[in-house]
Amino acid sequence: MAKKKKRDLAKQLKELSLDALEEGKKKAEKAIKELVEKGRISAEKGKKMITQEKKKWEKKKKEDMLKNLKDIGVPTREEFDQLKKEVEKLKKKL
Repeated sequence: MAKKKKRDLAKQLKELSLDALEEGKKKAEKAIKELVEKGRISAEKGKKMITQEKKKWEKKKKEDMLKNLKDIGVPTREEFDQLKKEVEKLKKKL
């Protein structure tokens, strides 16, 4: 039961984290669009800034997702591959 509660909590934290990231991304895009509308930056510069912000937010979202998966005990690809190799070695010994 404790594992289920831990997974549920991790899921809730992930959802909150993703919601917060999405809200931050929207606010940043809105602020950049306002700068363009007010003529403080060019439309081209605004598009470039939004693209950069999206990349930054996507990277952060991925990092948060990986952390949440680790927190609930999901192995990384590297860990999984290492375990696979170890199982193959043990099979050969049998």
